[in-house]
Amino acid sequence: MPNEWKKEDELRRDDEFVEINIKALAEAFQTTFKESIIPDSNRFRFWMENSKKIERPIYVRMMIYAMQAHLKEKNFNQLNEWLTFCEWVLSHSDQEHDADYRPSDESKENPNWSNSRRAVGDFIGVCLEKEVDIPIIAREQLAKLLETICTQYDWPLDENHPKVMNEYDPLTEGINNTRSRALENLVTFGFWLRDLTTILERRFSSEANYPLTLPEYAILGKNYPWICSLNETWAIKHKSDFFPQSKLPEWGVAFSSFVLGNQAFKPIFKILKDEFNFALRHLRNIKNRNRGGHEPIAVLGERLFNYYLLDMFPLKGQESLLERFYQQTDKKYWANLFNDIGHRLWKTGKHLNQNTEDRVRKFCDWRLKFEEPTELQYFTTWLQAECLDPEWRLKAYSKVLDICEVEDWGMHVKTLCEMLPNHTEMVVECFFKLTEGTKKDNIHIQKEEANAILKAGRESKDDSVRSKTKLIRENLLNSGRFVLPDLED
Repeated sequence: MPNEWKKEDELRRDDEFVEINIKALAEAFQTTFKESIIPDSNRFRFWMENSKKIERPIYVRMMIYAMQAHLKEKNFNQLNEWLTFCEWVLSHSDQEHDADYRPSDESKENPNWSNSRRAVGDFIGVCLEKEVDIPIIAREQLAKLLETICTQYDWPLDENHPKVMNEYDPLTEGINNTRSRALENLVTFGFWLRDLTTILERRFSSEANYPLTLPEYAILGKNYPWICSLNETWAIKHKSDFFPQSKLPEWGVAFSSFVLGNQAFKPIFKILKDEFNFALRHLRNIKNRNRGGHEPIAVLGERLFNYYLLDMFPLKGQESLLERFYQQTDKKYWANLFNDIGHRLWKTGKHLNQNTEDRVRKFCDWRLKFEEPTELQYFTTWLQAECLDPEWRLKAYSKVLDICEVEDWGMHVKTLCEMLPNHTEMVVECFFKLTEGTKKDNIHIQKEEANAILKAGRESKDDSVRSKTKLIRENLLNSGRFVLPDLED
């Protein structure tokens, strides 16, 4: 048995030349357990009957990893024994210990069962994967395991010792801690056996042994729409447990994770409309970025714009959550939202339903009235959005050019050339406004594109278009970037 090795961290052979590391031995044991012990029913039974004699938890963890590997290969013959073994592992509670000294699962003098408990959580997660598709008969054992792991002590959570260092993100912490990750597995389990509410009610109870922590609120907030799909009546009744407005730090974490983790969905908005209103009054409580660098307030703006498109509220007025977002934020967030919308429109393609296009255009016209250069400088992708009426795009672009300089001038000229055949007058007008700024060093115009617009302008039957074309040519020559041979007559 592995327990017979005496030193805590390593052993040496008699010749002192070869070092044997406990971790390396455990990894070799995992391979042996997977390939030789589990397939042999007698040997496997021996290890199950003698598992209590294992003093270093790292070997227990490797046994679970080996079982998990067989599980992924859909070898279910010993599933009942594996789940029973997991029950035994969870009988070893997580330990309280000093933050400066952490027991090790490689030690038999000060064993730490935390990693083995996490391995059980990972094993449960694999059981719930659609690709694995374990027999439904295992559901009672799985429910028991989940209830145990969701309600037991978890040292990093209950003593507030983050596992992920540097930038604290509650959702990342939730994913990386055993008990909080089990809550997410519980939601997945609910799609298989819709009876997760009892466990959640135990966690919500004021008499719970271990109150919900911020990472757990993050997990629950993110998964609230899924819980609604399992039991909407119950989820609505317990909405304040998921998003406790009386406890702002907890509410902020839960709502931030909900916003970051879910797209706009009309039925959920109807349920959580009060939470969106509350968020707009407490934006300072949802400022933390997640590990991916996404900022909840910025994403909230994107979600509110989507709900505006879904006709959940008007563009302006007391009922408009989108207008209230603008009233509660500054131009940094306005610019972010305007830029994000433009990119999504650009990627939409050529087709957009008429109602959505009308609402998008109304939104842009509304933002143009504020004449804020910080956001309007990102009109580039709006101009390129083929799903929007080209005449409207050109008129809006002309207004933008009256207000500010716009990023990526070269892309603008290219796009103008593409619209030239059917919209000569507006293209010439916009190009004229562009060339008024050609003394700027950051403007680069291709000779071929300039000539294409000049040629179309000269051939126009409209006197004002031809007049502006002459001014464009003068502007280009005066800019010092073109000489007479460059510009065709």
